[in-house]
Amino acid sequence: DLNRNFPFFSLLFAGMAVLALRTIARKRWQFIAGAVLLAGLFLLEFLPGAGFMERSAELSQILSLSVYILFIGASIGMLCYKVFSERTVDMNTIQGGISIYLLIGILWALFYRLIEVFDPGAFSIPPYDSSWGHIFFYFSFVTLTTMGYGDIVPKNNFAMTLCSAEALVGQIFLTVFISRLVSLHLANQIRGNKE
Repeated sequence: DLNRNFPFFSLLFAGMAVLALRTIARKRWQFIAGAVLLAGLFLLEFLPGAGFMERSAELSQILSLSVYILFIGASIGMLCYKVFSERTVDMNTIQGGISIYLLIGILWALFYRLIEVFDPGAFSIPPYDSSWGHIFFYFSFVTLTTMGYGDIVPKNNFAMTLCSAEALVGQIFLTVFISRLVSLHLANQIRGNKE
């Protein structure tokens, strides 16, 4: 049963987060503090699945989801600042924009999972494996891209509002980001022609 409850996604996310910390941490203590936080977060998810702390499993899930949301939200904010303060278009700008878009989808998946923890049944989910997050990642990216297959449906008002907000944020981000890329590219060409 340990294999079924082992938080593979959390371990994968923690590994990605450590790599991100190595990139953004300017001082060694920042990296160490972030790594300790991530290790604690992983334990919060692992221990209830391994049979420890079963009574507080819901609380540990809420805490870990909240920390994930804060971490990803902060990452999106830092990336937005970096991408939208650039004066030229290069591969880093494009990769930053793509990363922001993907992180928005992940952030909303975590929001959906948190809603489901507080209100089980907030989403109508087909009768297949609805284990941690896989369903919500799928649903989040279907909503972000406004494809909307209709196999998963929000059932409470907060979930419906959050789904609408994700679709709007996804479309607005794409519009603003592409407009920014085009305007920067044109401004660079005009500057190049004048020189």
